[in-house]
Amino acid sequence: MIILYFFIVYSFGRYYIPLQPTEIFNSLLFIRESDKRKDILQAYSKAIPQNQVLLQDFVTLKHAYANLLGYSNYAEYAMYNSLIQKASSLQSLLESFIHSMQPIVSQSIQTIDQYQQTLSNSVKELQWWDLSLYKSMYSGHQYKLTTDV
Repeated sequence: MIILYFFIVYSFGRYYIPLQPTEIFNSLLFIRESDKRKDILQAYSKAIPQNQVLLQDFVTLKHAYANLLGYSNYAEYAMYNSLIQKASSLQSLLESFIHSMQPIVSQSIQTIDQYQQTLSNSVKELQWWDLSLYKSMYSGHQYKLTTDV
């Protein structure tokens, strides 16, 4: 397996940051400074700017392929032989799921935000780039997980 990295340079040194999403988010758990986590995520999102163009080309080709086969879009083609045969039915199912999960997610984020405020002794708003770190820390605290062997 090939692992690609890119550099992020700070005034005090360099970081090698992996380009795989799971690796990037795992590495954020070990960076305690909020500003550095933000910088890394912003740099990661801009690491390969041509990806956006390639992804758009890919979506356009899939749509054209589905049209050639007589479907209105790629979702209709992909669902042809599945349990849910209409994209609108799947859309309704997903919207229903999101609606039912919203209170649970909101409560979870509120709990993590309160935990983060107790750690920093301030009323600093929880930022999206800090969420994975404090979620991991809260889980460890909640279940009394340690790294001791």
